Amino acid sequence: MAVLRVVGFRGENRALHPSLLPDSVGVSSLNQKPGYGDLRPWKAPAAVGVSVAAGTKTIYRMGRTTQSDTAHWLRWPGEVHAVVGPNAGDTLERTYYTGDGAPKWTDLAKAISGAAYPSSYRELGVPAPGSACLLSVVSAAGADIGKHTYKLEESTVTGLAVGTVLRVKVGEAAALTVTTAAGVGGGVTLASLAAQLDALAGISAVVVVAFGSVSAGVKLLSDAVGVSFTIEKQIGTDGVANYDPLVVTYTTLQDLAGSAGLPATYTIPESWITEANAAVGSRWAVTVNSLPPVSIKLVAGAATFPARVNSQSLADALATVPGMTAVVGNAPNNVDKQIVVRTDAVGTAAKLVVKRINPVVAGTPVYVKLGTSYAVTDSRETETRYYVYTFVTDAGEEGPPSPPSAAITVKVGDTVNLTSLGPVPAGAYGINRIRVYRTQTGSTSTDFYYLTEIVSTGNTAGDTGQTLGEVLPTVTWIAPPADLKHLTGMWNGMMAGISGKSVRVCEAYVPYAWPTAYEVLPSDTAPVGLGTFGQNLVVVTNGKPILVAGGSPDALDEQPIEFIASCVSAQSVVGMGTGVAWACPDGLAWVGAGGARVLTANIMTRTEWQSLNPGTIRGVMFEGRYFGLYTVASVTRMFMLDPGNPDGIYFMDFGADAIAVDQLGGALYVLDGTVIKKWDAGAALNVTFKSKLFTLPKPMPAFSSAQVLADAYPVTFRLYADRVLKFTKSVAGPDPFRLPGGFHGREWQIEVSAAGPVQSVAVAHGMDELAQV
Repeated sequence: MAVLRVVGFRGENRALHPSLLPDSVGVSSLNQKPGYGDLRPWKAPAAVGVSVAAGTKTIYRMGRTTQSDTAHWLRWPGEVHAVVGPNAGDTLERTYYTGDGAPKWTDLAKAISGAAYPSSYRELGVPAPGSACLLSVVSAAGADIGKHTYKLEESTVTGLAVGTVLRVKVGEAAALTVTTAAGVGGGVTLASLAAQLDALAGISAVVVVAFGSVSAGVKLLSDAVGVSFTIEKQIGTDGVANYDPLVVTYTTLQDLAGSAGLPATYTIPESWITEANAAVGSRWAVTVNSLPPVSIKLVAGAATFPARVNSQSLADALATVPGMTAVVGNAPNNVDKQIVVRTDAVGTAAKLVVKRINPVVAGTPVYVKLGTSYAVTDSRETETRYYVYTFVTDAGEEGPPSPPSAAITVKVGDTVNLTSLGPVPAGAYGINRIRVYRTQTGSTSTDFYYLTEIVSTGNTAGDTGQTLGEVLPTVTWIAPPADLKHLTGMWNGMMAGISGKSVRVCEAYVPYAWPTAYEVLPSDTAPVGLGTFGQNLVVVTNGKPILVAGGSPDALDEQPIEFIASCVSAQSVVGMGTGVAWACPDGLAWVGAGGARVLTANIMTRTEWQSLNPGTIRGVMFEGRYFGLYTVASVTRMFMLDPGNPDGIYFMDFGADAIAVDQLGGALYVLDGTVIKKWDAGAALNVTFKSKLFTLPKPMPAFSSAQVLADAYPVTFRLYADRVLKFTKSVAGPDPFRLPGGFHGREWQIEVSAAGPVQSVAVAHGMDELAQV
């Protein structure tokens, strides 16, 4: 005769025919706590004394350094993903989260500062300034820049005789004269001459003492910028022999320029050469190109009577001027003669100016030039600079830079004033400082270097040439996109999130910086959720999943997985240490070190899985198992599955409004309406298990005996024959008991319900058979 015995109680299977199941797997498992080898009930969740607002969808406990059921519960009305920051020195448990508007962060100082947690937060990321700063230069050039100067060397000064007349012409003012006086020792000295010249209007004069390569002398300096001067020494009164450009006047005879390929040419007919135009002994001043003017003296031609200047003697005088030629030839009428004067140079640069020096009054003083002043220039090196600035928060977070300023060219020692720094953007960023950076002199890179820092309420700064600091590190550190969601912690200080059709990754250990260069863009699919196992990020999509791996954000490599398992619920994605699980249309999908598969493939048919409304599944990992909430017709229930041993699935006859795991305490919490409850902490639930369909070769008489071994009683026993309930009994103890007869059956099932652990249940056709089990 047959004996039917059920032990192990490894959940339920809805995929296989009930008669093909292993003996330890049933067709129904409700409220069963797996992992003990017996049929054991979960305890009911127990309230921890914390209530939240109605409509809360996400709960999360902060204060992970201290185990507690009550402190401190954050709550949100939407689906939020929270990640503790990767900072080993963080004592306030800074936590980053998405799903509540734009990405944010909070910590214990902010989150629990008010009534509803989180009561305070900061926007994640630091905005870049929207406009470039404005620049102006304060020159450090000396007051003498632009004035004119000249130094009389000591040898020139001491070579002057006492009583020498010097004349100084400053700008357009009338010339001033001074007669040298005797200094110490009886002659003209540097000190005596400097004192006399310094007394003149429009200039100053000082003694220069010899030092190194600097020679001694008297330095003259104009009082006004842009005003030149000359200094001359009187050498006599012969105003004809030594013409003086300061006193003589001129009559311009010709002012010519060359043309393309041709010289400047001046033709003088012999008939023009008269006493009025070219007297014997008169002087001309000839300027060729840009050369200094040359004075020539006109003399009488040979064999002329009375003596007069003729074409040949004038040509001979002109021919002495460098840079040109003067030749006597026939005029166009072939009768008269003419002089043709041509510059050696051709083109428009060729110049020829001929002036007649008007006679001066006899006895007019004649001077020789000692020197002409030259402008004092700024010889400091110049450099071109650009400036940017950044915003910095009270947490030390620095954002990306502003647009570069316009280029500004300065000289070493100049001060650059920066204005229009800011304004600071509105929002909960905590910005309290502005940092200024500029390009570095002599650097061929486009790097910007730290210059200075000001408070955020100011909008001006100055560059006085202070020593520059580190290179700006935040050029690419833009804030995360406002639509970033599904924030997920990775390895090596990285975090990832989904924005639109891309996956974004933050700078390592800088969770507020999200460079676009680290973007992962799946092809032909859109990301739905993220999960990690080891140093692998699984991107589940609306198509095939993608595996992303690498040691740093700039070294991440993506590889599609040939596994058609689109994610139907972003909240179902759970990283489980050895793999990632998520809800797909066919079941609970899995990607791990062993490859990809559907965990429920041999447990639930697609039809059975779809009956759970997988698009509503929200999952967590607890004690190595996948816990999933699902909602059908506004009623929420829960299931559990062990990815490592997926023999059966376990269901609960109740659900929750939210679910969360506290890793420090190793505890699971659920939200029941507005009340947070700790999982498996209350009174024992009633566990129910219905066995497989035991099929006999042929119909047999009813089993006559049964036995239930359990830790506690009563245990409700039910017996089914050919899928019809035949007997129900509340078993009070471990002793065997009689079953009713009078019927036959080929298919048999056993169901037990209890509030305590049940080790086994058996039925037999006699007490002696039970004794042998």
